[in-house]
Amino acid sequence: MKRLLWSVSITAILFGTVALPSYALSLACCTSLEEMEQSSDLIVRGRPLADFDEVQKLYFSQAEYQARVTAGEPLPIGASVVIHDGNWQLVERYTTIPVEILEVIEGETDERVLGVVQHDDWGAIPMKKGAEYLLFLQQPSRSEEAGDIYYNFYGQGTYNIDGTDLRTSSAGYYDAEAVEERYGDRVQFVSSLSKQSTRAVQQEEEEPQMSLFHKWISAIRQWFKTD
Repeated sequence: MKRLLWSVSITAILFGTVALPSYALSLACCTSLEEMEQSSDLIVRGRPLADFDEVQKLYFSQAEYQARVTAGEPLPIGASVVIHDGNWQLVERYTTIPVEILEVIEGETDERVLGVVQHDDWGAIPMKKGAEYLLFLQQPSRSEEAGDIYYNFYGQGTYNIDGTDLRTSSAGYYDAEAVEERYGDRVQFVSSLSKQSTRAVQQEEEEPQMSLFHKWISAIRQWFKTD
């Protein structure tokens, strides 16, 4: 009986980890680097100026938001926007963080800071403040947004350059080696040795959490031994 419950639990965890909602899949557009390049309006080297949870929180009714768009009043470049209906039911929510443009690799923009939409769910991990990234960005086709914002394909278009953020940040296709090989002559990626050293530091920071996880696994194994 215990083994059956354990098997069911593991199956639920695996499917809960892999399954993605249509919302996430619709934003994670690409199955190859070539497809991501073709879908991008801008490819830039950039640095986030704020973390995901540091930006201003803004709440609008649908009417208020539309009035702001019609009046041409842009939102702050970094903001967590919640749009609700007259009964305070959620209609839409998105978060942008300000990203300083260090170099334009492909495309054109006169802006030095752009608002890039970020997610922290379904496998996507927001960029880290102060880290440097190669970013593949797409502007939304719809014109009703309050201000210019860009999408990074639900994390697919985010590749750390300086070795300070080695987390895989996408819910879908993600091939750091292919990107480094393609853009290594135009962007100075850190060496593999530097990446390994940085990863070792990150593992030390994560050690307390991992220790708790290992203790939990050990307790489960011990439980089965006494069965």
